[in-house]
Amino acid sequence: MSKRLEAQLAKVKALRYAENSEKNLELLRGALGRGEGLVVAEAANVAAEWYAVELGADLVAAFDRLGVGGYEIDPQCYGKQAAIKALRQLGWGEPEVFMRACCLVQLEPVWGDKEDSAAPLRAGAAHALTECVRASKEQVLGTLIDMLSDAAWTVRLEALRAIANSGYAEAPWLLRLKLRTGDPEPRVVGACFDGLLGLEGADAIPLVAEYLRPPASGSRPPAREPRLDNPLLSEAIASLASSNLPQAVEKAVGQWEAVKSTPLAKVLLGSLAASPRGEALEFLLGLIRTAPKPIAQQVLRALKPLMTRTDVSRAVKEQLDQRCDGLTVEG
Repeated sequence: MSKRLEAQLAKVKALRYAENSEKNLELLRGALGRGEGLVVAEAANVAAEWYAVELGADLVAAFDRLGVGGYEIDPQCYGKQAAIKALRQLGWGEPEVFMRACCLVQLEPVWGDKEDSAAPLRAGAAHALTECVRASKEQVLGTLIDMLSDAAWTVRLEALRAIANSGYAEAPWLLRLKLRTGDPEPRVVGACFDGLLGLEGADAIPLVAEYLRPPASGSRPPAREPRLDNPLLSEAIASLASSNLPQAVEKAVGQWEAVKSTPLAKVLLGSLAASPRGEALEFLLGLIRTAPKPIAQQVLRALKPLMTRTDVSRAVKEQLDQRCDGLTVEG
């Protein structure tokens, strides 16, 4: 980093501890209007912290300027990402800048090749667009549907999540369409499961459950036939087990006997531990009390993030006290 850039960054960072005055706003405007990516990123962060809505147009202009300059003035898209994040936090109401961000690609040289560094920018912009108050349904869904064929799986995943959170009646149908057409990345399919369970509730359980088993004779098969080594089976189990739907948790628990001796046991236990349903916790506590020691140890590892809760730690201790093999929380 050059001394000039270091000095510019230090000047903007110092504004974090300054008052939101007209003079300091002008300093931020200057940084947004002339700075390189890192300087713009710092200025955008300060603008968001100050909730300086009067800098909205300056943030848009900074985003567009950095977009034209590419990686030479904004490597890794730090400035553009921060500008979009700040505009989202400030409630910027014009959708066009978010739409431009959703399709921006920035190829940067890496080890004799080129790599797109703008995928996180596009992923974040998808959510910003759905929250934009003056964005039309056509603008939002049209942009997000295009993003479902993005080369980066992380962008496809966030586009699906944004669709699920968009509030539009068409959202479940778009998720079903993506689910049926499939995706090479299992986590993208998992986002379809999560979104449908959240939007349709218990009505979506039979659809997700199709991916737990081979298709019945004469029935329409799922996109891929599930096997214990099929990642779609893992995603279906995880979505059902971590759901807030009691029927979904019951369906996931029903898979225990089939997966308890496979790597999928860790997926199921971890997802049940993440579920807000009391039924999921009761099942795990029952395993601590009665399951063989290796399985009980797996359950304890799955519950470790919850052990800061007094009710959970107390319940776990009660189950351990009923064992005769000396198993403890520490193993």
